[in-house]
Amino acid sequence: MQKSLQKAGRQAAEQNLHSVNLIEWRRLSLSAEGQLPLARFSRLLDGMPEQLPQASVSWSARCVRGVRGEPRFELEVKADPLVECQRCLEPFPWPIDVHATFDLVDSEAELNAEVPVDEDGEVLEEPERLLCSGRFDLMSLIEDELVLAVPYVPRHAQCELPVDVEPAPELPERPSPFAALAALKDKKQ
Repeated sequence: MQKSLQKAGRQAAEQNLHSVNLIEWRRLSLSAEGQLPLARFSRLLDGMPEQLPQASVSWSARCVRGVRGEPRFELEVKADPLVECQRCLEPFPWPIDVHATFDLVDSEAELNAEVPVDEDGEVLEEPERLLCSGRFDLMSLIEDELVLAVPYVPRHAQCELPVDVEPAPELPERPSPFAALAALKDKKQ
C-alpha cells in the first residue's frame, strides 16, 4: 500500500511538471526542486546505450528578478547519462550540469521580438525568452536542456580502439601521375 501511494505521489508530481503556472511562479517568486528517473526522458535516451536503473536527473527551478527588475526563470539540471564513445564504442557517463536563465515575457510579440544589437551590429548576449503562461511544460524544458547538453559525437578524452577492430589495410603505392608526365618530357628532350 505504501509503495503504491509513493508511486501515485511521484506520478502526480511529474504530472504537475507538465502544467506549471508560470504566471503564479513569477508573481510569488516561487521555486521548486526535485529528482526524476532518467528513464522518464525518452527523447534524451533515444539512440543512447542502456542506462543504469538508478540513474536520475536532479533539477531546480525558480523565478527571480534580474538586475533591472525584469522577471527571470532560472533552471539548473544535473545528470550523468551513459553515452557511447564514437571512437571505441564503449559506454561512459557524460556529466551534465546546466545553468540556464530565461527572460519571462507576456506575449507572443515579445517572445518573437528581434534580438537587440549593439552599434556594430553584434547581437547582445541576452537570456532566451519564455512565454509566461498558466500551463507551462517544465518537464519538456528540463529534457530540452538535457538534450542540448549531450554532444552529437561523444568521445572519451583518450581511448583505444577495440581490439577486434583491424586497422585498414595499406594500399599499394601507386606511381605519381606527375612522374609519368616527367618521363614523357624527358623522352622528348
